[in-house]
Amino acid sequence: MTWVIAVGSIKASGGATSTALMLAASAATGEHVTLVEADPSGGSLLGWCADLDPSGPGLYEGVFQRDLAGGVQRLGEFDLVAAQGDPWRISAALDRPRGWRQLLDPLDGVVVVDIGRLFPGSPAAQIAGVADVVVLVAPPEPGPLAATLEWVARRGQFAATDAQIDAGRVRILTVDVAAERRLRIDPGRLARDELGPVYAGHIPFDDGALDLLCRGASIGHRSLRRSRLVLGVHGLLARLQVGVTV
Repeated sequence: MTWVIAVGSIKASGGATSTALMLAASAATGEHVTLVEADPSGGSLLGWCADLDPSGPGLYEGVFQRDLAGGVQRLGEFDLVAAQGDPWRISAALDRPRGWRQLLDPLDGVVVVDIGRLFPGSPAAQIAGVADVVVLVAPPEPGPLAATLEWVARRGQFAATDAQIDAGRVRILTVDVAAERRLRIDPGRLARDELGPVYAGHIPFDDGALDLLCRGASIGHRSLRRSRLVLGVHGLLARLQVGVTV
């Protein structure tokens, strides 16, 4: 059985790729996991993760050969389909499929897809439409949160002709994307008073933890066990109903 988690954002506030990476590493403690980088603005993981082969297989080959497993590289304890090349090449690959679920299902287990920023006409919107859960990341600030909530209220539609997304499958996650936190809304208040059940929680900034994961460390690495970022993602997985050993 395949469980697809799409991770993106509505405003270009960052955090989608790092959140997807953390989710994949955390879920890999008890599941077969594949992380698919499908951000139309361009791939980041080949630059972040020195052990990945930039000339190796990836999203472009996997999509055009109708076999994403053929684009897999290994990072730590999970498989990774990285987006290679410039944004035009990546967008060309994302525009091609007419059945994303048929491409993702053969990967089996948990499939985490980084879909980047959703915008009108984004080719990655197709992936959000077929995901079991859509996780939208935003800083805990009024502007980005309001834009994200508006998108959920419109059921993922930027225009009336866009396909609708089941709002019950959407969860909002607030994230810190810099060491200097600029919290304007307390995450605890968001959970209690503002967002209700659509709110999945808050992930703090931890550049050291992300650096270790980019170098292939497992989530059980002794330097990661007490990371607030890692603990937060474990809790998120539980709320997304993904089996994981905490």
